[in-house]
Amino acid sequence: MKLAGFFLMLGGWVIAVSAIMLLHTVPAQTAFCLAGVAIELTGFFFVAREHIPKRRSKSDA
Repeated sequence: MKLAGFFLMLGGWVIAVSAIMLLHTVPAQTAFCLAGVAIELTGFFFVAREHIPKRRSKSDA
């Protein structure tokens, strides 16, 4: 999931930058930029979740 998270962060950044460059109306730019940021945050969540150590249950010890 870590690799997928990095791809989502990259994809969200590309969507946001493309929206600013290609779209001409402010509402459309804003909507696509917010969608890109949401995708980036989803990717960040996946990457951050992989860095949290997993808890060991009492039966594993």
